Amino acid sequence: MAYRNSFINISKCPACGFELRKRSNNMGRDISEMLRKRSSPTRDKIHKMAILINDLIPSQNRTAYWKFLIAIKEIEDRTVEYGIESYYQAGHHIKGKGFPYLRSIIQTLGKDSDAIRELERKRIGGVPPVINIEEEE
Repeated sequence: MAYRNSFINISKCPACGFELRKRSNNMGRDISEMLRKRSSPTRDKIHKMAILINDLIPSQNRTAYWKFLIAIKEIEDRTVEYGIESYYQAGHHIKGKGFPYLRSIIQTLGKDSDAIRELERKRIGGVPPVINIEEEE
């Protein structure tokens, strides 16, 4: 009896907010609602990457996709697009790294976006300034 009384009852996930006791959790509705808030190009990139990850990595399912969308819902679209592009260009989907890895890339870019942008400008350089040359008469 003492064991049952000391058991901690967790009803809500602290990381993603999923309520275990709630019967009305509708992942399909949540997924479509979160995707609707994104711009069309971002939505297309997320959708294509989800299909690619689900086809290549069998352990990644709809729940992993839902958790991924919840984790990136506060991050702006251009950061999400840049994170997806870097994930795809590096070939992480072929190496078996799924939604959690993509999520961490996007979240890191979201936190450090200003610093990353400044470092890229130093490394690559910027657009040259426009100089107006006046002709002498």
